[in-house]
Amino acid sequence: MQSIWEAGWRSESRVSGCLSSGALVRGVVAALVLAVCGGGLVAGPVWAQGGSCANEQLRSEQPFAAGLGDCRAYEMVSPLAKDDNGVNGLDARAAVGGGAIVYFSQGSFAEPRSALLNVPYLSRRGAAGWATRSISPPYIEYQGHATYSEFGESLFTEDLSRGVVEGFDTPLVSSQPAGYVNLYVADIESGSYEPVTTVTPPKAEYQPFGKTNRNGDTLPEAVGASSDLSHVVFQFRANLCCGASPLHSHVYEEAGGVLRQVDVPPEGGKFEGDDNAGATARYSWPESTGDAWRAVSGNGSRVVFTGGEKDIGFAEPLAGQVYVRENPLSGVDSCSVAGGACTVEVSASERTNEEGKPEPDPNAGKGPTEGTAWYRGASMDGSRVFFTSRVELTNDADTGPEDNAANLYECQIPDEHEICKLTDLTVPTEAEKAKDPNGAAVLGLVTASEDGSYVYFVAEGVLTNGPNGEGREPVAEQPNLCRS
Repeated sequence: MQSIWEAGWRSESRVSGCLSSGALVRGVVAALVLAVCGGGLVAGPVWAQGGSCANEQLRSEQPFAAGLGDCRAYEMVSPLAKDDNGVNGLDARAAVGGGAIVYFSQGSFAEPRSALLNVPYLSRRGAAGWATRSISPPYIEYQGHATYSEFGESLFTEDLSRGVVEGFDTPLVSSQPAGYVNLYVADIESGSYEPVTTVTPPKAEYQPFGKTNRNGDTLPEAVGASSDLSHVVFQFRANLCCGASPLHSHVYEEAGGVLRQVDVPPEGGKFEGDDNAGATARYSWPESTGDAWRAVSGNGSRVVFTGGEKDIGFAEPLAGQVYVRENPLSGVDSCSVAGGACTVEVSASERTNEEGKPEPDPNAGKGPTEGTAWYRGASMDGSRVFFTSRVELTNDADTGPEDNAANLYECQIPDEHEICKLTDLTVPTEAEKAKDPNGAAVLGLVTASEDGSYVYFVAEGVLTNGPNGEGREPVAEQPNLCRS
């Protein structure tokens, strides 16, 4: 039987440039961890004044606590009695300030109101210790999708007091009909719900679910939200408003009962395929395979999405470019009006000729995957967007002799409605080109700071000339962890 324990865990990374092949830094934890100090939760090293260890007695009683740094000790979080069930930390979410954590179990305990095969639980630390409650909403009987998790996207406020939840067939507010899957913002403490999706599409597009057919898995899926969950962004293959096509996946945003479409092309543009929050989907199931990490800014005023310029068929890689939709909920669709809703293309080429004039579109003639821009992340305020592309989009970009090595680009949007300022973060020096002429060959972004001032990414190219502080050098055609 597994249980959740808390302990101290702190790691500082001093990476400069690129690490050698195979030196990707990974934190492997056997249990979900928080810091414990004298009966309270802290974020830093656990030391009393004078350098003594406040947890010394507790650590001496725990066989594995001696291996913890900074005077940390373990404390049990999940209840020991779980009706012979275990728990797991996959997709778990801890409160930013400590003192609470959401995790999952394939069993039912702590007075659940419903039970799928992956039930979410909230443990919160109080004066008397840890208390646990099941946070699954109620649902009526149905068949299929028994492994689905209502809080699957782990969209919560920082203190875990509110979260975005899907209601299965059961209306969680009295005004909605049964038989549909809808999104809500749950007040976890009170058990009340605020509806996010309230529009029932025409039955020809989105029918109530039968007991053996869940309508082709066409479900609304939350993909992001503002920090306080007042704005919720979701995807849905249906026309909920604004003349959206019922045949393609769209991105929507809701706040205060107002619903607007996010995936609106720039003036003069047109999207003919599936659109996705954040990164495009690999196949025609954008609700489950796209990457929307930080695609929604902290206040919900900016949403990054990939526009499906082409509809190239089911189960094929999708082609698209990256866009930012500003002020999606504005009632005015205009880039020339302050506060108006406006779509800015992030991955547009900035290459110029010798006369300083824009070159022809470098994506012209590219195949579906060759010209696609892949969203990788953004700053919390949405002013910096990171993406990869195999296309040379700036004058100093170099995609190698085969013209297909992906580069990592940064788009900065200094102010509302301003044109994106594009920077290639992976331009090699001449010395680096001499070591490896094949381009950066970026595989993906690991993480970025909240303000976007630095990013960690993995590349197979040589992007530093000389060893880092640990004496390691990047190896060509091997995955190297880099920082820009």
